[in-house]
This record gives sequence, structure tokens and C-alpha cells, in this order.
Amino acid sequence: MSSVKVAAVATWLAGLSVTGLTIKDLDAIKENMQVGDWPCLVPHPVNYMTGLGVVRDSFGRGQDVLTYTLNYRLYFRPVTGVVKFFGPYDELIDMVVLVINKIQDTKILSSIEDITPGISAVGGVEDAAGNVYHGCDFTFAIREFYETS
Repeated sequence: MSSVKVAAVATWLAGLSVTGLTIKDLDAIKENMQVGDWPCLVPHPVNYMTGLGVVRDSFGRGQDVLTYTLNYRLYFRPVTGVVKFFGPYDELIDMVVLVINKIQDTKILSSIEDITPGISAVGGVEDAAGNVYHGCDFTFAIREFYETS
């Protein structure tokens, strides 16, 4: 019996060490980010997993490849009246680059063929409570071997 490795990938991502950043696992999504929580990268609470597809092995089921995207949100700093909107933009971009470099430089799980980072948005992002942050929405395109017994 085989299973999709979404939780294992989330745990792998949460285990990455990026200087100055906390990366949360699936069980740590918060409705309202608090001081001390950021900067942090969390599984996106809406549409976390998108674009699931299956490429069948040429001989039928047995060694399929699953593709899907995991969506994450980076909460870098809150947008406040004290900090102009684009004030920390260069630092935000530096953090985005650190995340991408860490993904590219770290050995992935053996059952995963590839993890390709991408970005769907950089700028103002909201937490589930509607608070606005300087941040980034990451996409992680996953290609996973799916062997059935």
C-alpha cells in the first residue's frame, strides 16, 4: 500500500533551517499571527494542495508519478502605520532568496523525485484574521513516485 507524501514533505520543509525564519508544519497554522511569530513560513490555510495530477507508468498502474503543488505563505513583518509599505521590501526579498536557496541546496526525500520552488505573489499578504503583512506566497511543485503493490 502506498500513500501520497504530502505530510512528509510538509515535515521536511518545516525541518529546514533558514537563518532568521521559522518554518511551520501542518499542525501549526495560526489564525492570527502574533509578535514573535514572524518572520515565518506556514502552509497556506487556503488551497494548501493544488493541481494534483497522475502520470501513469507505461505498463499501467504500479509506478506512477504524482504531481501537485503545495502552497506556503511567508509572513515577514506586519504592515503598520509606523513602517512605510515598501520599507522592508529589500529585506523581504533577501528572505525569499534564502528560502529558495535552501530548497535548492537541500537533499530531498527519497520518495520525492523533485521539489521546484516558485512564487505566486510578493507584497502584502493577509493572515486568516485579515491582518496585512509584508510577505510572499510560495509554490512548491512536487513530483513524487507513487508505487502501488
